[in-house]
Amino acid sequence: MTAMNTNVIKLILLFLATAVFAVFANQILWPYLVEVPLFAKYKLDQNLIYLTEKQEITIQENKALKNAVEKAAKTVVSIKSTTAKGAVIEESGLILASDGLVAMLSDSMPVGAKTEVMIDGEVTPFQVLKRDKESNLVLVKVEKTNLTTASYFPMENLQLGERIFLVGNLSAKKIVNEGIVRSFTADLIETNIIDNAEAVSSPVFDIEGNILGLSQVAKDGRVTVLPVAKIKAVSGL
Repeated sequence: MTAMNTNVIKLILLFLATAVFAVFANQILWPYLVEVPLFAKYKLDQNLIYLTEKQEITIQENKALKNAVEKAAKTVVSIKSTTAKGAVIEESGLILASDGLVAMLSDSMPVGAKTEVMIDGEVTPFQVLKRDKESNLVLVKVEKTNLTTASYFPMENLQLGERIFLVGNLSAKKIVNEGIVRSFTADLIETNIIDNAEAVSSPVFDIEGNILGLSQVAKDGRVTVLPVAKIKAVSGL
């Protein structure tokens, strides 16, 4: 037998041995290891799941939300009203324009109540410019300029499932809540957010920090939003 024939036979035997071992490992060895207590706890029979990409996306979304909240909070003012009967109402308002124009729901500033508007924790003098019963809005002008404002969300781009959040600025604390747009019309945006009376009149933003409107809270805690388009119409912006 020549050396060449010997090498060919060796190659064939090596190929056959490899094939046999592959079948043995797949059909006998691997199932056996899966069942052995020492290895069973590692759940070798389950497919590997790669979470790197998903985790990275989640981290990026959370960071974007935190940044948006931080930016949006600078446009929210604190409203504290004391009614003639002594009831104290603490809610929020939105800076509409850098020259001091602020909007809030009428519930935040009842007629006849003694009201304080606080910006950055400081009580700021103001005058009431307009009350609109139909939209339940009050517009005031504070004696402070160069205020931080937010861009207005283009309502024609609003979609179901839009990720949103609200920011409330109370005299002793700030509040934040998040959710999505559940449904909407030109007059009202419904969300899946549940909150309490503290969230009334809190500005609502999209994930990029654009203003969608002011929050309204039903008795069951469901949050709806008075759209920014209606606020702009009342204010003439």
